[in-house]
Amino acid sequence: MNETLISVRNLCRGFGRTEAVRNVSLEVHRGSIHGLLGTNGAGKTTLIRVLMGHLYPDSGEVLVLGQPPRQHDSQTLRRIAYVSDRMELPSRSCLADIIRLNERFFPNWNSQLATRLTKEFHIDPSAVFSRLSLGQKRHAVLLQAICQGAELLILDEPFSGLDAIFRRQCLDMLLEATVEYGQTILVSSHLLHDIERIVDTVTMMCDGRVFAEGNLEDFKRRMRRIRVEGAVPSEREQTLSQLNVVRRQMKHQVTDLIVDDYQEATQQSLARILGEKVIVEHMNLEDIFVELSLKTAEQSGKTAL
Repeated sequence: MNETLISVRNLCRGFGRTEAVRNVSLEVHRGSIHGLLGTNGAGKTTLIRVLMGHLYPDSGEVLVLGQPPRQHDSQTLRRIAYVSDRMELPSRSCLADIIRLNERFFPNWNSQLATRLTKEFHIDPSAVFSRLSLGQKRHAVLLQAICQGAELLILDEPFSGLDAIFRRQCLDMLLEATVEYGQTILVSSHLLHDIERIVDTVTMMCDGRVFAEGNLEDFKRRMRRIRVEGAVPSEREQTLSQLNVVRRQMKHQVTDLIVDDYQEATQQSLARILGEKVIVEHMNLEDIFVELSLKTAEQSGKTAL
């Protein structure tokens, strides 16, 4: 059984009358990259601030490395690397000074990796942080977090504002952190197309709540979009009732079905009963997130996203 580095049970945290996080539960296991997914305002940053001990929970249980975050001593804190959504370092310091400081403070600091990444990202070590480009700033902050040698990396929207090339470089850096150095990563993001490349497991949030969670490959294996030309005849409705249909809609003379229990025999069965004009499409993480969000919104009577 995988060791749990982050365990959250029924967490609630509000600000005045606003419930930012409501009955949220999640687990992050050692060696995984766990995606905390949701639109802006979903509650991701509030949850992460509770995990870091910056906020007290109103109720529920939160354990990070086996302890409540507010009980972490200095030694435990060195086992955690945190990057906030602001991603700032001292504006008047240069990367070389920051690296020298980290070398003294973190016993597991990876000097060789820091030197290599500085060259790969074309960062001038003598340039002050405030004069770096946005992409270089993000690289510098992530470099510091990864080279710290921490067991656990907690990253809040690390890819926002970056172009495709910078995002790809950051994603590759995080993959290396897990594969080569055994680090565990919790990363929040609303850029689902990018995050799909690296995550093993996901927790999906909307309006402060978790509406889906699990292994990404399980989601992608069992969920499909099935398109049937025209309306489904009433005498064939019983066939559809046997499927776990997440959502169904008629659009441009095509019936769209989002199915959550797809089996390889499903397409053949539908084609035999409904005719040959049945198209089955795979779904990426963004498709899955949107469809499950819409289902949740329909069930609660709210507008999704």
